[in-house]
Amino acid sequence: MFDTIFVLGEAAASNPASSSIFGMAVALLALTAMEIVLGIDNIVFLSIVTSKLPPALQRRARLIGLSLALIMRIIFLMFVKM
Repeated sequence: MFDTIFVLGEAAASNPASSSIFGMAVALLALTAMEIVLGIDNIVFLSIVTSKLPPALQRRARLIGLSLALIMRIIFLMFVKM
């Protein structure tokens, strides 16, 4: 496994075009991992917070909270692109 990573690193160092592709792939993987972790964190947090609400409002509060979290992430990612 480490040999493969090292070979990819050597290829990226010798070829600037593949370097940017390799860097973009690593950045994409890092962003994807962060989004998964933050998504799970949002679900846990909202479950804890909404459990204190009356049962009739819990579903609506979770839906609003997850929707706002998704919208904020999209807005933040748009700023990162700029």
